[in-house]
Amino acid sequence: MKKSSTIDAFFKRKNVEISSPTEQPNTLSNHNPLIPDDNPTKAQRIEVNEGFDISLFERDPRLRKQIWQYPVNMRDEIRRAYIKVDPYQAILTEYPKSNKVPRRSFQASWFKLFPSWLEYSPSKDATFCLPCFLFHKENGPSGSNAFTVDGFQNWKKVRDGKNCSFLAHVGKDHNSPHRNAERACALLVNQSSHVQKKIEQFSSQQVVENKVRLKASIDAVMWLAFQGCAFRVGASCKRTDQLKAAHAANVAYLLDIDEIQSGKGLHQIVNIPIPDLNAHYVARKGRARRQQDDITMEHYYKIDIFNNVIDTQLQELNDKFNDHTMELLTLSSALDPKEMHTSFRIDDICQLVQKFYPSDFAEHEMMQLRMQFEHFDHVRQLSDFKSLETISDLCQWLVKTRKSEIYPLVYRVVTLILTLPVSTATTERSFSAMNIIKNKLRNKIEDDFLSNCLLIYIEKEIAETFDVDSIISDFCDMKERRVSFY
Repeated sequence: MKKSSTIDAFFKRKNVEISSPTEQPNTLSNHNPLIPDDNPTKAQRIEVNEGFDISLFERDPRLRKQIWQYPVNMRDEIRRAYIKVDPYQAILTEYPKSNKVPRRSFQASWFKLFPSWLEYSPSKDATFCLPCFLFHKENGPSGSNAFTVDGFQNWKKVRDGKNCSFLAHVGKDHNSPHRNAERACALLVNQSSHVQKKIEQFSSQQVVENKVRLKASIDAVMWLAFQGCAFRVGASCKRTDQLKAAHAANVAYLLDIDEIQSGKGLHQIVNIPIPDLNAHYVARKGRARRQQDDITMEHYYKIDIFNNVIDTQLQELNDKFNDHTMELLTLSSALDPKEMHTSFRIDDICQLVQKFYPSDFAEHEMMQLRMQFEHFDHVRQLSDFKSLETISDLCQWLVKTRKSEIYPLVYRVVTLILTLPVSTATTERSFSAMNIIKNKLRNKIEDDFLSNCLLIYIEKEIAETFDVDSIISDFCDMKERRVSFY
């Protein structure tokens, strides 16, 4: 039996001899004749060998190699080869019956109903879609593997009239995945409209103009990111105006039919119903299993809801200021100049260093720390020290009077304590920035995009120092491309 070859055997570069298909291995070797040894300045074109034998293709849709498993530079030519040989529509005298009762099988007449894309795999007894296979991605959306990788074989749903699975796969929407794949096939065949052809035809003047447009686009994106603005402001504003107009028309209609009444003053569109506080409170609109008959509306709003809000606030405070945090703040207060005026808690300071900053001090420095603080005790009696009010004032005073050189360990502890607000301030800044960026018009923004926008917005002082040319260069170096980026 003749050994089948893969589709890799039927491509060659211009002016390069290719060996016979029987000499080609089934898998790609370390040295691929389609990939040049050196990096040319322009991407060399790969064309399909016109003299190949189509029967040597692995045509079975279930056994053939997926497009995304080929090297990037080979995929378009492989797609053209599959488009040229048309869908694999195996005509059998009898198709296998399914195991479910009633037992059904594939019908060859379905090829005439969907001649441009329907394929049949004898090895899997399943149908596939050629255009979707050609442009299928490894991590495609949910359900995209049915007609590309796994195959479809629920023949009962094919004979379901308007609910036919083949019709559902094609889709009624003009932008369905299948129709997008068909358009991509048509564009792929049209060589003159390819981006690579257009780029190769650019003159030096056009390249310069394209660089200017690219830099202007990057500047615009950076400005919008620094301001926390949406990148599609026009579309969002237009949609908001449409929603406001629709809401205003609905309110006007309800007023005309006396369904609602307008109130007095500004922003009074509908009357807000005021509950009777003496009425009986019904939990969950009467669906609660344990209904308390002695609960009034006043008791529910003034006591039950109030207690729940207080419990929630206390829980949030306990989460933010747990025992570990409270101990850290308590020990840190020993360095507050106001506390030093009344009592100098050297033991608390040493405990603070041993428990929270052990990696910042060596073992011998731990022993010297107590001695320095004991000598530092007389500093509290100085007149200029008594005017200090905060730990920040103490740090500046140590530097100004050069006491930081005399008591270096004391100065190190003070600087470490001053870094505490940074850990909470950064988190609070992030949440504040999130409220600005992820507003009601951008509430469906994805996590990765939101993270990138927050990073640029929060660290805008650093991002403003980035040069546009360096951004373009980094983008070019992210991966190898078929043609030069610019």
